[in-house]
Amino acid sequence: MSPGNISIPMLKLSPSVSLTFGLVTLTVLLFLAVDLGLGVVPNEEQNTIDLREKVSINLALQLGSMVQTDDNAHLVRIMDSIQAHNDDILSIAVRHVSGELLAESGFHLKHWRAPPDNQSTLNHVQVPLLRDDRQWANMEISFKPQGN
Repeated sequence: MSPGNISIPMLKLSPSVSLTFGLVTLTVLLFLAVDLGLGVVPNEEQNTIDLREKVSINLALQLGSMVQTDDNAHLVRIMDSIQAHNDDILSIAVRHVSGELLAESGFHLKHWRAPPDNQSTLNHVQVPLLRDDRQWANMEISFKPQGN
């Protein structure tokens, strides 16, 4: 053997072990390809987005009907109850289109960050509330950052 040449012993695998290894590798590769194209493995962030969207829409429907009554004390009690039963919600508020905060729950001013360009984000969602078929206010929800 000449200096600088290193001899690496070859591992001899039986044909059945080689075939099994090849099939497992092929199966994993196919699974990853299908997941890439079809999304077979659940995406935690997408699941969180979907859940928060449903919570926000349901909450807006419920609060939207209460906004019609001008009973802010009852509105705050309902928002407090909703927040107390959903660990993912940090705060909820109803803000008039003029910018006046009409009702809040959970130290909303501390948690709320207005989303850029008024587009909801994963952690800060706003939904318009209508009165007489016009936007009258926004419901604002601050969610816990994902993973916390």
